[in-house]
Amino acid sequence: MEQERLTVSYETFYREQYEPLLVHKKPSTARGERILQRLWVLPVIGKRPIREVGVLDIERVKQGLVKAGRAPRTIEYTFAVIRMVINVAIQRGFYVGQNPIAAVKKMKFDNRRTRFLSHDEAEALLIEIAKRSMTIHNMALLALHTGLRLSEICGLCWSDVDLTHNVLTVRDTKSGKNRHVPMTERVRKMFQHIAEEAGTGALVFPSRKGELRKGPISNSFDKAVDALGFNEGVTDRRQKVTFHVLRHTCASWMAMAGVELYSIKEVLGHQSIQMTERYSHLCPSRLRAAIDTMENALNAQDKVVSIRRTQHG
Repeated sequence: MEQERLTVSYETFYREQYEPLLVHKKPSTARGERILQRLWVLPVIGKRPIREVGVLDIERVKQGLVKAGRAPRTIEYTFAVIRMVINVAIQRGFYVGQNPIAAVKKMKFDNRRTRFLSHDEAEALLIEIAKRSMTIHNMALLALHTGLRLSEICGLCWSDVDLTHNVLTVRDTKSGKNRHVPMTERVRKMFQHIAEEAGTGALVFPSRKGELRKGPISNSFDKAVDALGFNEGVTDRRQKVTFHVLRHTCASWMAMAGVELYSIKEVLGHQSIQMTERYSHLCPSRLRAAIDTMENALNAQDKVVSIRRTQHG
Protein backbone atom coordinates (compact mmCIF):
# COMPACT_ATOMS: atom_id res chain seq x y z
CA MET A 1 0.00 0.00 0.00
CA GLU A 2 2.84 2.37 0.84
CA GLN A 3 4.49 1.65 -2.51
CA GLU A 4 1.20 2.39 -4.28
CA ARG A 5 1.04 5.78 -2.62
CA LEU A 6 4.53 6.55 -3.89
CA THR A 7 3.84 5.63 -7.51
CA VAL A 8 0.12 6.19 -8.15
CA SER A 9 -0.44 8.67 -10.95
CA TYR A 10 -2.66 11.72 -10.77
CA GLU A 11 -5.10 10.13 -13.24
CA THR A 12 -5.29 6.84 -11.34
CA PHE A 13 -5.90 8.64 -8.07
CA TYR A 14 -8.54 10.80 -9.71
CA ARG A 15 -10.34 7.82 -11.29
CA GLU A 16 -10.18 5.50 -8.29
CA GLN A 17 -10.21 7.78 -5.26
CA TYR A 18 -11.72 11.15 -6.21
CA GLU A 19 -14.21 10.57 -9.04
CA PRO A 20 -16.44 8.24 -6.95
CA LEU A 21 -16.98 11.19 -4.57
CA LEU A 22 -18.70 13.18 -7.35
CA VAL A 23 -21.92 11.22 -6.78
CA HIS A 24 -22.44 13.43 -3.72
CA LYS A 25 -22.40 16.62 -5.82
CA LYS A 26 -25.02 18.16 -8.07
CA PRO A 27 -25.05 16.42 -11.49
CA SER A 28 -24.19 19.66 -13.29
CA THR A 29 -21.24 20.31 -10.94
CA ALA A 30 -19.95 16.76 -11.32
CA ARG A 31 -20.26 16.96 -15.09
CA GLY A 32 -18.35 20.25 -15.16
CA GLU A 33 -15.51 18.80 -13.10
CA ARG A 34 -15.23 15.73 -15.32
CA ILE A 35 -15.07 17.88 -18.47
CA LEU A 36 -12.30 20.08 -17.06
CA GLN A 37 -10.29 17.06 -15.95
CA ARG A 38 -10.69 15.30 -19.31
CA LEU A 39 -9.90 18.32 -21.49
CA TRP A 40 -7.31 20.32 -19.57
CA VAL A 41 -5.85 18.48 -16.57
CA LEU A 42 -5.37 14.79 -17.33
CA PRO A 43 -3.66 15.33 -20.72
CA VAL A 44 -1.02 17.47 -18.99
CA ILE A 45 -0.40 15.91 -15.56
CA GLY A 46 -2.41 12.69 -15.66
CA LYS A 47 0.64 10.37 -15.94
CA ARG A 48 2.66 12.19 -13.31
CA PRO A 49 2.80 10.59 -9.82
CA ILE A 50 0.34 12.60 -7.78
CA ARG A 51 2.83 13.04 -4.93
CA GLU A 52 5.14 14.89 -7.38
CA VAL A 53 2.58 17.31 -8.78
CA GLY A 54 3.87 20.81 -8.09
CA VAL A 55 3.56 24.45 -9.05
CA LEU A 56 5.26 24.03 -12.43
CA ASP A 57 2.83 21.25 -13.39
CA ILE A 58 -0.16 23.40 -12.60
CA GLU A 59 1.41 26.31 -14.47
CA ARG A 60 1.56 24.03 -17.52
CA VAL A 61 -2.16 23.35 -17.17
CA LYS A 62 -2.79 27.08 -16.93
CA GLN A 63 -0.71 27.85 -20.01
CA GLY A 64 -2.67 25.31 -22.01
CA LEU A 65 -5.91 27.03 -21.05
CA VAL A 66 -4.51 30.48 -21.83
CA LYS A 67 -3.24 29.42 -25.28
CA ALA A 68 -6.65 27.93 -26.06
CA GLY A 69 -8.28 31.25 -25.22
CA ARG A 70 -10.27 29.89 -22.27
CA ALA A 71 -12.01 32.48 -20.09
CA PRO A 72 -10.32 33.49 -16.80
CA ARG A 73 -13.32 32.07 -14.96
CA THR A 74 -12.66 28.66 -16.56
CA ILE A 75 -9.02 28.83 -15.48
CA GLU A 76 -10.06 29.72 -11.95
CA TYR A 77 -12.54 26.81 -11.87
CA THR A 78 -9.85 24.42 -13.18
CA PHE A 79 -7.58 25.47 -10.31
CA ALA A 80 -10.40 24.73 -7.89
CA VAL A 81 -10.89 21.26 -9.39
CA ILE A 82 -7.18 20.41 -9.05
CA ARG A 83 -7.16 21.81 -5.51
CA MET A 84 -10.00 19.51 -4.46
CA VAL A 85 -8.32 16.41 -5.91
CA ILE A 86 -5.02 17.11 -4.15
CA ASN A 87 -6.80 17.94 -0.88
CA VAL A 88 -8.32 14.46 -0.92
CA ALA A 89 -4.87 13.03 -1.74
CA ILE A 90 -3.45 14.82 1.31
CA GLN A 91 -6.25 13.50 3.51
CA ARG A 92 -5.66 9.93 2.34
CA GLY A 93 -1.89 10.02 2.57
CA PHE A 94 -1.09 10.10 -1.16
CA TYR A 95 0.36 13.61 -1.02
CA VAL A 96 2.70 15.10 1.58
CA GLY A 97 2.96 18.84 2.20
CA GLN A 98 0.83 21.84 1.33
CA ASN A 99 -1.40 21.97 -1.71
CA PRO A 100 0.72 23.52 -4.52
CA ILE A 101 -2.29 25.42 -5.86
CA ALA A 102 -1.73 27.96 -3.08
CA ALA A 103 1.58 28.99 -4.65
CA VAL A 104 0.30 29.33 -8.23
CA LYS A 105 -0.10 32.93 -9.38
CA LYS A 106 -3.77 33.64 -9.88
CA MET A 107 -5.01 35.56 -12.90
CA LYS A 108 -6.69 38.87 -12.28
CA PHE A 109 -9.84 39.49 -14.25
CA ASP A 110 -13.02 41.50 -14.25
CA ASN A 111 -15.91 39.10 -14.90
CA ARG A 112 -18.62 41.75 -14.66
CA ARG A 113 -20.91 42.23 -17.63
CA THR A 114 -20.53 45.54 -19.39
CA ARG A 115 -23.26 45.26 -22.04
CA PHE A 116 -26.56 47.01 -21.55
CA LEU A 117 -29.37 47.80 -24.00
CA SER A 118 -30.36 51.16 -25.38
CA HIS A 119 -34.05 52.03 -25.14
CA ASP A 120 -34.49 51.25 -28.84
CA GLU A 121 -32.74 47.89 -28.50
CA ALA A 122 -34.87 47.01 -25.49
CA GLU A 123 -38.11 47.79 -27.32
CA ALA A 124 -37.00 45.81 -30.36
CA LEU A 125 -36.16 42.85 -28.11
CA LEU A 126 -39.51 42.96 -26.33
CA ILE A 127 -41.35 43.03 -29.67
CA GLU A 128 -39.32 40.09 -30.95
CA ILE A 129 -39.88 38.05 -27.76
CA ALA A 130 -43.63 38.74 -27.92
CA LYS A 131 -43.78 36.98 -31.29
CA ARG A 132 -42.68 33.81 -29.52
CA SER A 133 -43.92 33.96 -25.94
CA MET A 134 -45.92 36.59 -24.07
CA THR A 135 -44.90 35.04 -20.77
CA ILE A 136 -41.20 35.51 -21.50
CA HIS A 137 -42.01 38.99 -22.86
CA ASN A 138 -43.63 39.90 -19.54
CA MET A 139 -40.72 38.47 -17.54
CA ALA A 140 -38.27 40.45 -19.69
CA LEU A 141 -40.29 43.64 -19.27
CA LEU A 142 -40.28 43.14 -15.50
CA ALA A 143 -36.50 42.68 -15.46
CA LEU A 144 -35.97 45.81 -17.57
CA HIS A 145 -38.23 48.00 -15.43
CA THR A 146 -37.42 46.69 -11.93
CA GLY A 147 -33.97 45.10 -12.13
CA LEU A 148 -35.21 41.84 -10.59
CA ARG A 149 -33.03 38.76 -10.99
CA LEU A 150 -34.43 35.87 -13.02
CA SER A 151 -34.73 33.72 -9.89
CA GLU A 152 -36.66 36.51 -8.17
CA ILE A 153 -39.04 36.84 -11.12
CA CYS A 154 -39.62 33.08 -11.23
CA GLY A 155 -40.37 33.01 -7.50
CA LEU A 156 -42.69 36.02 -7.52
CA CYS A 157 -46.13 35.26 -6.08
CA TRP A 158 -49.35 37.21 -6.53
CA SER A 159 -49.35 37.91 -2.81
CA ASP A 160 -46.15 39.91 -3.44
CA VAL A 161 -47.81 42.12 -6.08
CA ASP A 162 -49.45 45.17 -4.52
CA LEU A 163 -51.41 46.89 -7.31
CA THR A 164 -52.91 49.35 -4.83
CA HIS A 165 -49.58 50.89 -3.88
CA ASN A 166 -47.72 49.76 -7.05
CA VAL A 167 -45.00 47.94 -5.12
CA LEU A 168 -43.47 44.47 -5.44
CA THR A 169 -42.17 42.55 -2.43
CA VAL A 170 -39.17 40.46 -3.35
CA ARG A 171 -38.64 37.60 -0.91
CA ASP A 172 -35.84 35.08 -0.32
CA THR A 173 -33.35 37.24 -2.17
CA LYS A 174 -29.68 36.55 -2.78
CA SER A 175 -28.78 38.88 0.09
CA GLY A 176 -31.18 37.03 2.40
CA LYS A 177 -33.34 40.11 2.96
CA ASN A 178 -36.76 40.98 1.57
CA ARG A 179 -36.97 44.22 -0.37
CA HIS A 180 -39.68 46.40 -1.87
CA VAL A 181 -39.42 47.56 -5.47
CA PRO A 182 -41.80 50.15 -6.99
CA MET A 183 -43.49 49.35 -10.32
CA THR A 184 -43.50 51.51 -13.40
CA GLU A 185 -46.90 52.23 -14.93
CA ARG A 186 -46.13 49.84 -17.77
CA VAL A 187 -45.37 47.03 -15.35
CA ARG A 188 -48.54 47.75 -13.36
CA LYS A 189 -50.66 47.48 -16.51
CA MET A 190 -48.88 44.24 -17.43
CA PHE A 191 -49.76 42.72 -14.05
CA GLN A 192 -53.36 43.84 -14.36
CA HIS A 193 -53.63 42.21 -17.78
CA ILE A 194 -52.09 38.94 -16.55
CA ALA A 195 -54.45 38.85 -13.58
CA GLU A 196 -57.46 39.33 -15.84
CA GLU A 197 -56.31 36.72 -18.36
CA ALA A 198 -54.89 34.00 -16.14
CA GLY A 199 -56.32 34.61 -12.70
CA THR A 200 -54.20 34.90 -9.57
CA GLY A 201 -52.65 31.57 -8.62
CA ALA A 202 -49.72 31.38 -6.24
CA LEU A 203 -46.94 32.00 -8.78
CA VAL A 204 -47.12 34.88 -11.24
CA PHE A 205 -45.00 33.10 -13.84
CA PRO A 206 -45.38 29.33 -13.25
CA SER A 207 -44.00 26.71 -15.61
CA ARG A 208 -46.34 24.93 -18.01
CA LYS A 209 -46.90 22.36 -15.27
CA GLY A 210 -47.85 25.12 -12.84
CA GLU A 211 -44.61 24.73 -10.89
CA LEU A 212 -41.68 27.01 -10.05
CA ARG A 213 -39.52 27.65 -13.11
CA LYS A 214 -35.97 26.36 -12.74
CA GLY A 215 -32.84 26.50 -14.85
CA PRO A 216 -32.22 28.79 -17.83
CA ILE A 217 -34.89 30.97 -19.38
CA SER A 218 -36.97 29.63 -22.28
CA ASN A 219 -35.22 29.52 -25.67
CA SER A 220 -37.75 32.12 -26.84
CA PHE A 221 -35.40 34.73 -25.38
CA ASP A 222 -32.30 33.39 -27.15
CA LYS A 223 -34.15 33.09 -30.46
CA ALA A 224 -35.27 36.72 -30.19
CA VAL A 225 -31.70 37.84 -29.46
CA ASP A 226 -30.43 35.81 -32.43
CA ALA A 227 -33.09 37.27 -34.71
CA LEU A 228 -31.90 40.78 -33.85
CA GLY A 229 -28.24 39.82 -34.24
CA PHE A 230 -27.27 41.25 -30.85
CA ASN A 231 -24.64 38.55 -30.23
CA GLU A 232 -23.44 38.12 -33.79
CA GLY A 233 -19.65 38.09 -33.86
CA VAL A 234 -19.43 38.72 -30.10
CA THR A 235 -16.80 36.51 -28.43
CA ASP A 236 -16.44 38.26 -25.07
CA ARG A 237 -19.13 36.79 -22.82
CA ARG A 238 -19.33 40.09 -20.92
CA GLN A 239 -20.63 41.70 -24.10
CA LYS A 240 -23.23 39.05 -24.91
CA VAL A 241 -26.92 39.81 -24.43
CA THR A 242 -28.40 37.38 -21.91
CA PHE A 243 -31.43 37.62 -19.67
CA HIS A 244 -29.22 38.97 -16.87
CA VAL A 245 -28.31 41.91 -19.12
CA LEU A 246 -31.88 43.17 -18.62
CA ARG A 247 -31.19 43.68 -14.90
CA HIS A 248 -27.90 45.38 -15.79
CA THR A 249 -29.77 47.56 -18.28
CA CYS A 250 -32.28 48.70 -15.65
CA ALA A 251 -29.45 49.80 -13.35
CA SER A 252 -27.65 51.55 -16.20
CA TRP A 253 -30.79 53.45 -17.20
CA MET A 254 -31.29 54.62 -13.61
CA ALA A 255 -27.67 55.78 -13.37
CA MET A 256 -27.90 57.71 -16.63
CA ALA A 257 -31.12 59.32 -15.43
CA GLY A 258 -29.26 60.71 -12.41
CA VAL A 259 -30.55 58.30 -9.75
CA GLU A 260 -28.25 58.20 -6.69
CA LEU A 261 -26.12 55.07 -6.40
CA TYR A 262 -27.55 54.24 -2.97
CA SER A 263 -31.08 54.18 -4.42
CA ILE A 264 -29.91 51.92 -7.26
CA LYS A 265 -28.33 49.65 -4.64
CA GLU A 266 -31.64 49.36 -2.78
CA VAL A 267 -33.66 48.64 -5.93
CA LEU A 268 -31.25 45.93 -7.12
CA GLY A 269 -30.76 44.43 -3.67
CA HIS A 270 -26.96 44.63 -3.71
CA GLN A 271 -25.31 43.64 -0.46
CA SER A 272 -22.81 46.51 -0.59
CA ILE A 273 -22.47 49.87 -2.31
CA GLN A 274 -19.23 48.60 -3.89
CA MET A 275 -21.29 46.30 -6.10
CA THR A 276 -23.32 49.29 -7.31
CA GLU A 277 -20.33 51.55 -7.95
CA ARG A 278 -19.78 49.82 -11.29
CA TYR A 279 -22.51 52.15 -12.59
CA SER A 280 -20.88 55.34 -11.32
CA HIS A 281 -19.35 56.15 -14.72
CA LEU A 282 -22.89 56.40 -16.12
CA CYS A 283 -23.78 59.23 -13.72
CA PRO A 284 -22.32 62.26 -15.57
CA SER A 285 -24.59 64.74 -13.81
CA ARG A 286 -23.53 63.48 -10.38
CA LEU A 287 -19.86 63.61 -11.32
CA ARG A 288 -20.29 67.03 -12.93
CA ALA A 289 -21.95 68.30 -9.75
CA ALA A 290 -19.04 66.98 -7.68
CA ILE A 291 -16.49 68.78 -9.87
CA ASP A 292 -18.59 71.97 -9.91
CA THR A 293 -18.79 71.92 -6.10
CA MET A 294 -15.03 71.54 -5.84
CA GLU A 295 -14.45 74.28 -8.42
CA ASN A 296 -16.76 76.70 -6.60
CA ALA A 297 -14.90 76.02 -3.36
CA LEU A 298 -11.56 76.63 -5.03
CA ASN A 299 -12.79 79.85 -6.61
CA ALA A 300 -14.06 81.06 -3.24
CA GLN A 301 -10.71 80.24 -1.65
CA ASP A 302 -8.87 82.07 -4.44
CA LYS A 303 -11.00 85.17 -3.79
CA VAL A 304 -10.16 85.07 -0.08
CA VAL A 305 -6.46 84.81 -0.85
CA SER A 306 -6.68 87.68 -3.37
CA ILE A 307 -8.45 89.93 -0.84
CA ARG A 308 -5.85 89.19 1.82
CA ARG A 309 -3.03 90.03 -0.59
CA THR A 310 -4.73 93.32 -1.49
CA GLN A 311 -5.18 94.24 2.19
CA HIS A 312 -1.54 93.53 2.95
CA GLY A 313 -0.27 94.99 -0.33
